[in-house]
Amino acid sequence: MNNRIEIKRLCLSAVFTVILVVSAWISFPFFGNVLMTAQTLGVALCGYFLGMGAGSMALGAYLLLGLV
Repeated sequence: MNNRIEIKRLCLSAVFTVILVVSAWISFPFFGNVLMTAQTLGVALCGYFLGMGAGSMALGAYLLLGLV
């Protein structure tokens, strides 16, 4: 049963990593000419839904993808 929970956390982290990648390309104007990406919302949702452990794993995976 514990393996199922770990697999579920890993899959959710992968899904939120993809959400972060996609949300980095979405931008909207904020106070005139300043553009803001939806990535801020993606990071907040990641922390809210996944918690600290799995959320950190998703953000770490996103950072590792950025290094490639």
